[in-house]
Amino acid sequence: MGSLAYVRQVWLDTDWSTKAQVIYEKNPRGIARPRFDRTEQTLAEALEDHALVLIPANNATQIRRALELTTAGT
Repeated sequence: MGSLAYVRQVWLDTDWSTKAQVIYEKNPRGIARPRFDRTEQTLAEALEDHALVLIPANNATQIRRALELTTAGT
């Protein structure tokens, strides 16, 4: 798996995990507790704090993909 594909998957997993945790906290009865992942938790905290998140990119294509990844949620 390419590094940007991995980063994109972590980004998507973090988004899903954050949403699942909010749903669980609102009403945990009858819902399985979302699994804890340290990477997803750390990224979620960084995004919430608007902290700098570094994304590896070694050429123009990867840089473009990294920029698209960061602006996809806006």
